[in-house]
Amino acid sequence: MKKMFKLMVVMMMVIAAVMTAGCGEEEKYNKLKGEVNGVVNQIWAVGTEWERPATISFYDPVNVQHIERNEARLKELVPVYETKVKELEKIAIKDVKLNKDFTEAKEDWDTKVRVRVEGTKDSLKSIAEHKNKKKTGDWDGTFEGLEKLAK
Repeated sequence: MKKMFKLMVVMMMVIAAVMTAGCGEEEKYNKLKGEVNGVVNQIWAVGTEWERPATISFYDPVNVQHIERNEARLKELVPVYETKVKELEKIAIKDVKLNKDFTEAKEDWDTKVRVRVEGTKDSLKSIAEHKNKKKTGDWDGTFEGLEKLAK
């Protein structure tokens, strides 16, 4: 009878240990997911803190400076995002429920990050093309430039 009691106590301890083993992973996952959401929100906010007034040309040096600052900020934040997503993926792979949640969240995060990064790259590319056109004597996009071309 004592052997049976000891065996049951040991089995109950083993079952309790197995049941609580995954709890720490889910807590880590949720904490890290919150951090990733924070980084994604920072990336998404890049470029929204300054609204270009309608009176300033897209190619105005003030606007160009803001776009260049946005690029620098993205260069800081995107590697942080990528590192945290890799850490989160390592945790999520271990649990089917977490992996499904991770996959859905990652799609949303990747879209937001890609839209912001590509938008900034497109703006910088447009500015570079504009600078090259100015050097070749093409219209620079301003009314003064249009008047010069008309002469």
